[in-house]
Amino acid sequence: MTLFAVIRVRGSVRLNPNIKKTLEMLRIFKVNHLVLVGESAKGMLNTVQSFVTWGEIDEKTLTHLLEKRARLSGNGRPDEKFLKEKGFGSFEELAKAILEGKTTLEKAGLKPV
Repeated sequence: MTLFAVIRVRGSVRLNPNIKKTLEMLRIFKVNHLVLVGESAKGMLNTVQSFVTWGEIDEKTLTHLLEKRARLSGNGRPDEKFLKEKGFGSFEELAKAILEGKTTLEKAGLKPV
């Protein structure tokens, strides 16, 4: 399964309603927010290509992203205890499971943005 990291790079001043709706469906509400989407969202990415940048994410980058930027509901940071409760030994295992499609950020208890 191919995952794309999508980062919003432009704001919402004078935004076309179709593009605004597509950004909402992608859950990218603010500039510099990043979300992970699958290949099925490629058409939506083409629609908003002037407002986002995206690329395929690898395991090393996803692991680093989860360690540094992942947040729990309530804006807490995940730690080793949290990972053990969810059945993962490390951030590397979580990243591998996400890339293989075995879990998602939401199922793992992390915020999608």
